[in-house]
Amino acid sequence: YIRKSISHRSLTLLAAMFVGSASADSGLGPVIGWNGTKGLSQTYSAESVDAGRLNLVLRGTWFQQAMTYSGAPDHGADIYSSLLSVAYGVNESVDLFVTGSMYSSQGWETSDATGFGSATGGIQGVLPFLKNSPVKLGAQFVGISNTATRELNLNNADGYHYFDTRADFDFIGRLLQTWIAKGSDMYFSMHFNEGMATSLQENKDALLLLAGALEFSPHPMVVLGLEANARSFFNDFQLTNSPFWLTPSITVRTPYNLHFNLGSDFSLSQTRKDIGNRSLEPFRLFAGINMTFDTKAAEKKEAREAAVKDSLQRVRMTQEVQEAKMRADSVTEESRKLGLARDQEIELAKQKADSLASKARQDSLLLVETRKKLAEEKAKRSEAEIEFLKTGVLSLEAVYFESGRAELTLNSKPYLKVIARMLSKYPKLELEIGGHTDNIGSPSSNLQLSHARSESVKAFLIDIAPELAPRLTARGYGDSQPKSDNRSADGRRVNRRVEIKVLNTKTLREYMEE
Repeated sequence: YIRKSISHRSLTLLAAMFVGSASADSGLGPVIGWNGTKGLSQTYSAESVDAGRLNLVLRGTWFQQAMTYSGAPDHGADIYSSLLSVAYGVNESVDLFVTGSMYSSQGWETSDATGFGSATGGIQGVLPFLKNSPVKLGAQFVGISNTATRELNLNNADGYHYFDTRADFDFIGRLLQTWIAKGSDMYFSMHFNEGMATSLQENKDALLLLAGALEFSPHPMVVLGLEANARSFFNDFQLTNSPFWLTPSITVRTPYNLHFNLGSDFSLSQTRKDIGNRSLEPFRLFAGINMTFDTKAAEKKEAREAAVKDSLQRVRMTQEVQEAKMRADSVTEESRKLGLARDQEIELAKQKADSLASKARQDSLLLVETRKKLAEEKAKRSEAEIEFLKTGVLSLEAVYFESGRAELTLNSKPYLKVIARMLSKYPKLELEIGGHTDNIGSPSSNLQLSHARSESVKAFLIDIAPELAPRLTARGYGDSQPKSDNRSADGRRVNRRVEIKVLNTKTLREYMEE
């Protein structure tokens, strides 16, 4: 029995530690698309980057113009571009991102061959109730401003850099779908994007944007991607003549949240026979570096540790139940061997085991509920309340008296009602209400007035919350403890005050640590 109990205890503790650590971040961070959100190069995932995560993306691209035609770079021109993106996870469902780009060229005989590209900003949201589902759904809204020096391609919606060098305002809306299958050391996912782009530029009809991608990770540090992207006018969809390209890529992730990305876009579009141009050049190469930082890593670690602690406590409760049942089984076995009529003892042992099981379940539920209520109560604390629990002193800023009198004014009472309810939440605190004055008048009259005012505040608080009576004392300090210079009117106004001070300050730590 003892060997079984020890073995069972060891296995259950190991299981609890595994469950608690299973949610820990591997440290590699997510696979990041060009706009900083999750995804491959130009196909976006319907997953959020996670609350508090900050992603930085730096990309460089190159392609060579292989055909001469109007409205495009010269034949043989090398076109370079760089892109910088920043994305931040506001919470588990909403991401924000901004992107800026630059371009340059060699072998293009024009004065505007180098300059800034478009500036892009957007928001992405995912459906939160699908968090634990293998299928994710989301939407993305993007605005593109006309900061580009010039457009690289003036034909239709052509060119790899169409949205990177826009000369007017554009707006994009996308629907995102993702399916994920995960194993112990690898995962596979599919992404689908359907979007529409509208422009304020004249003679630019709405565009239909379609994308699909396969993402495969054979090893936690390596991610392979294959994307298909298409862009065409909404009212005249022509897949073969419009921009249509395939993108294989590889991303290498490191334990330092630094990713390296390499890939190429290959055109699947045909040359337009009627006008002799084409929507895309044969290929474009790109490479990039992604950096990702979890700004809330400490908070998440603390939550994981709390989950492990709760899990261990539940395991211990389960162990007590199992040990009680094992003791009951042991009694039953001995009774059978000895042939003694100990049915009553067996029944009592089973009842005790059932009672322990019931108590363990109740204690577990009560522990979870108590932690939840404490967290909710702590979140409701105002800044003044938090400062009071930190310092042990609360200055009653909104308490007023008539000049030279101790009666509370009417506009002071609503504020004191709030203070009374706040103090009632901390029944272990012993409190002193201290009255203070400036140095106008004699010290004896100031001392008497300050004490009368503190008694007036005490009486009102007890009237609102009678349970405060045993814990409240009143004291007048007169002008003996100024907080500011009495030589100025502002200083005297600061010195005329009523403060609540905690006398047993060590008790404050209990409420701060709850």
